[in-house]
Amino acid sequence: MSSDSIEVSKNAKSSGVVAVENGRPKVSVVMPAYNVGNYISKSIRSVQVQTLPEIEIIVVDDCSQDHTREIIEQFAQEDPRVKAFFHPENKGVSAARNTALDNATGEWIAVVDPDDWIASERFERLVDIVEAHDAEGVVDNQYFVNAETEETFGHLMINGERPIDHMTAVDFLMHDLPEIKGYGLLKPLFKRSFIEEHKLRYRTDFPRGQDCVFYCECLARGAHVMLTNEPYYYYRIHREGSTTANTVGLPGLLSIVEVQSALEEIFGTDDPDVTRALEQRSAFIQECLHYRRVVGPLKDKQYGKALAELIGEPGYAFKFARRLSGAAWRRLSGTND
Repeated sequence: MSSDSIEVSKNAKSSGVVAVENGRPKVSVVMPAYNVGNYISKSIRSVQVQTLPEIEIIVVDDCSQDHTREIIEQFAQEDPRVKAFFHPENKGVSAARNTALDNATGEWIAVVDPDDWIASERFERLVDIVEAHDAEGVVDNQYFVNAETEETFGHLMINGERPIDHMTAVDFLMHDLPEIKGYGLLKPLFKRSFIEEHKLRYRTDFPRGQDCVFYCECLARGAHVMLTNEPYYYYRIHREGSTTANTVGLPGLLSIVEVQSALEEIFGTDDPDVTRALEQRSAFIQECLHYRRVVGPLKDKQYGKALAELIGEPGYAFKFARRLSGAAWRRLSGTND
């Protein structure tokens, strides 16, 4: 088997689960997996018990080093709706999702991460919404879940803020800012024909922010996306290695700068509202960068380096003091996460 080939697991037995009728599922579930042996069973089971049964579950193992592969193979053996693919080498989450997209056959595409899970009625409710509004996509609210205790402790969107609404590019950009849990965490349901028509795939050249870029490419190409405030998705927070923590650090922010450049290229300058949103987002990213470039040296007791950063950006000194006092207050009051 060549290094570029992808191994496919074949269903070996029937489990009594009814396969999709007429050969075409309503929803293709895209699930990339890497070293998630402690979580993935719950994730797959939550998809299996959907009240909308016409689904296929495409799980792509990205060369895991734990027992993830064995778990996936067992599910594929027992449920004909589970289609398993195995990368011979680790290629990253975007490549794994793209492998799943390349093999999807459903009318709708839904991404579910392997350490999260979903409510049993999620796909039925989202399909009802998107079809009722003749849209190309829909996103739902999320519960934030403690990774260890699995207790919910908040939502992505404020309850009752937007029961059902249309999500614009400006909405997305202004709600997806670094160091804030924002819309980049959303897991949309998208029409597969729209994705294929515009030849959309996840970018593999970014270490983070791939979801943001993919969603913005859909919006820039005219996708009509609905938003519901009802939470049907359970999102684990603070798992080791998770990228969902509020503070992303200087390397993560530098990666976000690259993502921002990609977004500016995607949207161009035709829409003044989108251009304004991009400018505001860019200014916020720069503020975060300056903050990290001062705080990092301060923590390392490199006071001269921190001072040089402040002197180099004199207009930022007040903003830094305000943000630092806010961070100190959160730490003292126990609200810093």
